[in-house]
Amino acid sequence: MAKSWFSMRASAGGDIPSGFALYNMLDRHPAKKIVTVDGLAASMASVIAMAGDEIVMPSNSMLMIHNPWGAVNGDSETLISFGEALAKMRDTIAETYVARSGQPMDDVLTMMSRETWLSAQEAVDMGFADRVEEPRKMAARVNTSRFLNTPLALRKMAVDFKPRSFDDIAAKVWGHGV
Repeated sequence: MAKSWFSMRASAGGDIPSGFALYNMLDRHPAKKIVTVDGLAASMASVIAMAGDEIVMPSNSMLMIHNPWGAVNGDSETLISFGEALAKMRDTIAETYVARSGQPMDDVLTMMSRETWLSAQEAVDMGFADRVEEPRKMAARVNTSRFLNTPLALRKMAVDFKPRSFDDIAAKVWGHGV
């Protein structure tokens, strides 16, 4: 069987239906899928990562899970309908995490309600990933301001590094310019 590889660089997530379309596409691909979370797989990006046959996380990467959320305008029936849809999406996302991790549904739902950030080792220990590898220096900048419980270390990384050029990024990643 051919081996395939998919890298999750630094993603704060995205649209749930689009995310599940990508998850399903990866999941049904016949090759062995090795997903590498090089920086951050948050929200829907963490669900997409679950499609991997093997999930690898450098020790300085993170995985974040939380309840889906959104906004809608309309009357009470529209708001109730949207709330019901969010609950269904939450359950589908939780089922995906449970299938991959082996964690009990109630534990996963609690983690999602609390917006849980997992280090690479925590993700492995809990079954959300398979192995930790040597770290890569993070060069990507991701906006985590929309999340409630972003760890301080990750917030500082996102704020402190503001590259002005590709040379700045190369120096951060490889320790020298191009």
